[in-house]
Amino acid sequence: DDAMPGLSLAARISENIASSQIFLLRHIMPTNVTEMSDLEKRIDGLREQNQKDSEEYSRTIVRADDRALFDKLQQTRSAYATARARVFELSRANKKAEAESYNASTCRPAYENCQAAATTMFESNSKYGRRLPLKK
Repeated sequence: DDAMPGLSLAARISENIASSQIFLLRHIMPTNVTEMSDLEKRIDGLREQNQKDSEEYSRTIVRADDRALFDKLQQTRSAYATARARVFELSRANKKAEAESYNASTCRPAYENCQAAATTMFESNSKYGRRLPLKK
């Protein structure tokens, strides 16, 4: 057993979720369509990377508790993606106040749930890794 692949993937997934939220907030601010499009592309790239990392992570799962944490992360990622799409829709329509309000009421809580699930998965991998014997 080796916890490092899962730990590394969990860390990157968590980092990408945080970056996505930062880019989302930046999307609400500008009115420049080119900049908003660029931010959406960056978030799409992070989403694609997280999908690949999630698929790879899934293949490293050997414990039932890890599977449950992974499944929870997938559920919260889906909810966050749905909420984020609505913020983009409002922001693209230049309904910035509505986008900010929806972000505060719906998207940010979905992000926080997703980030919490990613953090819990990372911490679980870290604890599991500390219990494994060192390889020589």
